[in-house]
Amino acid sequence: MSKTADKLAARADPAERPPSLNELIENQLPEIRKALPQAVSPERFARVATTAIKSSPDLLRCSPASLLGALMVASQTGLEPGPIGLSYIVPRKIKGHWEAQWQIGYKGICELARRSGEIADIHAREVRVADEFEFEYGLEDRLVHRPALEDRGEIVAVYGLAKYLNGGHYFLVMSVTEVEERRQRSSAPNSPAWQKDYAAMARKTVLRAMAPWLPLKQEAASALAHDEQVHTTLAPNMTDESPDEPPDDVIDVEEVHEGATALDELVAVAATAAQQEAALVAAQAAAEAAGVDVPEAFDEITEALAAAALEAL
Repeated sequence: MSKTADKLAARADPAERPPSLNELIENQLPEIRKALPQAVSPERFARVATTAIKSSPDLLRCSPASLLGALMVASQTGLEPGPIGLSYIVPRKIKGHWEAQWQIGYKGICELARRSGEIADIHAREVRVADEFEFEYGLEDRLVHRPALEDRGEIVAVYGLAKYLNGGHYFLVMSVTEVEERRQRSSAPNSPAWQKDYAAMARKTVLRAMAPWLPLKQEAASALAHDEQVHTTLAPNMTDESPDEPPDDVIDVEEVHEGATALDELVAVAATAAQQEAALVAAQAAAEAAGVDVPEAFDEITEALAAAALEAL
């Protein structure tokens, strides 16, 4: 029997593998019902879980407990992951184990701020080299931004602006250097989000910096405190609980497979067809045909593919 077959056989035996997400949901259904807000049914919770996994197949690698915890925090805060961008559930490799981490999006922070009932509008924008931009703080704050219509160039600053219902306002300007300093202090400074959509992450950064001076409700402040954290236990009010120990050696998904593009593609294809056992054999054959001689890396990928094939989500 091949290594792949051995791994599949081992994972097929419930005594030899951790519970899948479906099994975990079924086993903890009473606790889930207690923890979910009234507006979210278990059925909707399951649909959100399915959507999140389809959009990021690498979540199948994460511990079911952390994925369940991230989904629960998203449901309780009303910031469900999805195309709107209120929040995201991101796979992270922490101390050798894959965990699901809940992250608030730029639009999610705006939504939390508006829930205070005191903010009429809030947004953030990036400033580029060719833009006309002036600002000053003091008794008479001043902010002028006239974006260039084309060839705007690189980002040089970002700013956030909150307008209050009483007519007041608060704004904050951050240089790219300040954004980078905060980025390097984050749990995942080299995450795919920073690499693929720097502008959105920079906008989120300036809004996060503004948060302590905004009239946020306690629920919103608690949600922000749990941004980019891992949760593996359920509770009726997840954001009132302390998250798991913050990671000190996070490795992003793209960093794990750096320099192994061929294997990345195999993982993506097989994860998308998670229920097809044949994908394992095809992936192994493709790797051999391509002359990829990385047995340890492939062994790790085989583990992930076997898990994906047997999760059947």
